[in-house]
Amino acid sequence: MKNTYIYLVVLIIVVLFIFCLFKSKKKTVKISELKNMHFGYSTSTMMNAYVSYDLKYENDQYIATIKPNLVAEEDALVVEITEKDVKMIEEIFKNYEVSNWDGFNKSDKNVLDGNDFSLSVGFVNGDSISASGYMMYPKNYADVRNRLDEIFMNIYRNQK
Repeated sequence: MKNTYIYLVVLIIVVLFIFCLFKSKKKTVKISELKNMHFGYSTSTMMNAYVSYDLKYENDQYIATIKPNLVAEEDALVVEITEKDVKMIEEIFKNYEVSNWDGFNKSDKNVLDGNDFSLSVGFVNGDSISASGYMMYPKNYADVRNRLDEIFMNIYRNQK
């Protein structure tokens, strides 16, 4: 009987160790390996009351589509962005550990008229990060949103 408990304790320790190994394999955001990115969030229930930032790497350049709040989708700005801007996005993702958002999908079902967000990032190697929420947000969400707003809206204002 005593041996059974010892085996059980050892088995639990091994399972926990294996779980920790898999859990610690975090995805790192390396913009140099970025294939595409989408970040969007709603601001109210009015028409066009959402913000959307899309980024694609194609033909050796990063192309951003920037749709500010209350601007129609067809009036979104499509522009090439600089390596400096891309590096700033990479720093935001790294500093705020956005890779930890992967799999976040929560909503507050008690709110009938709230705001949502979505994030999807695809990498050349096939890895991805996906997160979404409705009135519930992952750690550092407000900081990430505010910093992305600064970068993309600065580009938007300078191009319009």
